[in-house]
Amino acid sequence: MVQGGGTTHQSPGINRAAPPIQMNLDDSQTPEDVSSSKTTPSKSRTAQAGSVQSYGTTEKQRDREKSDVNEVLAIVKLTAGSRNAAVATGSIETITSAMEQLLAGKLPDIERELSLGDLQQHIPGIAQWTNVGLEMKSERPLYGYFSDFDLFVAHCLSASTAKDNLARLVLSVKNYDFKPDDSNVGRRVDVELTTHSPDAAVESCHSRSYADMLCNVEAKWKCNMDEDALKQLLIYSTNMYAQQLN
Repeated sequence: MVQGGGTTHQSPGINRAAPPIQMNLDDSQTPEDVSSSKTTPSKSRTAQAGSVQSYGTTEKQRDREKSDVNEVLAIVKLTAGSRNAAVATGSIETITSAMEQLLAGKLPDIERELSLGDLQQHIPGIAQWTNVGLEMKSERPLYGYFSDFDLFVAHCLSASTAKDNLARLVLSVKNYDFKPDDSNVGRRVDVELTTHSPDAAVESCHSRSYADMLCNVEAKWKCNMDEDALKQLLIYSTNMYAQQLN
């Protein structure tokens, strides 16, 4: 999966800067809008409140996730000693600990303000994302997986971070694979991320415009599609900045 400003490959990872590239894509019309209800795979839910289900992540996958976490912590340490760095480190540790324990089928050691139900509803999608294999034939399931990851993080931050330390929440939008309303070409955005106040409800929100985007996600189900994805992201980013005068 490729996200505005960087790339990730089929598992929650670390964005890396993309090199300069040339745009060389036509603007042919793509298929009709696909709503989230059509593109997001059905997810099994836990049968009872408070129950925990194992999702079969392997030790190798968990090691890879821990490596990603360590890289994020290394970035945070660049500003070690500041209050914001300490808050960020604490948030990362809370999120990764809760996610790792739930993926392993264990009850997480979560803070009182965190709702187990809010977190559990997103674990099936995250687990499917970490288990994506070579048999994948479409990018569309990735839209819902990424949204689950985003909302899991937002739930953790909203409940465990003091409001004066949380400037805004980054939330995914409800519609996937859509043509922005403020665009006059046929290009379609796979997933849009936008920002809301820290007091906003943690749920997928409504937006269909470049003007409201913080960034966008271009999903690809094969690693050899990265170059095409980066070309598309460059075009989408140009449209975003054209619509955001600030």
